[in-house]
Amino acid sequence: MKVDVNMQKTEAEKIAIGQTIAERLKVLLPHWNHHNDEHITQLNNWREKMIEEELNELAETIESAVFHMKCSGEFLSKALNSLNSEPENSVQTHHS
Repeated sequence: MKVDVNMQKTEAEKIAIGQTIAERLKVLLPHWNHHNDEHITQLNNWREKMIEEELNELAETIESAVFHMKCSGEFLSKALNSLNSEPENSVQTHHS
């Protein structure tokens, strides 16, 4: 059975087809950051359950993971800010 590859793409990726790399990243970076934030929220909810169940070592490990995910989000935001501050013609695209 042949699977339509386009059906497997996220909405952000579908929107970005045919655009330059810079244009695609302006769509994808906020999408990835939002998705990261959703995972942080889920992990924090699970961490609270772990604490209730006295799974303290596991909760500390998840807390560390959340910290690093927040750092990742900061880097994604920094990348987007950098991209948005670049003049259009100085950003390398797939046409360059």
